[in-house]
Amino acid sequence: MKKAGWILTIAAAIYGFYEQSKPQPNVWISASCFVILMLGLLFLNKKTPGNFEKNEDENDSERR
Repeated sequence: MKKAGWILTIAAAIYGFYEQSKPQPNVWISASCFVILMLGLLFLNKKTPGNFEKNEDENDSERR
């Protein structure tokens, strides 16, 4: 499933750039490619832990 997400995200980015290179790009296609790209990146990176949580844990242990 993760590979399909990467393929869809990359395909949306490539097609979005291709659509912008046309003399009269379709705004709806460009917008939908952008939405697919952002949702794909969100889906693929949602399990990545943030640094903010680590910093809070380190600061709590230093205060004690």
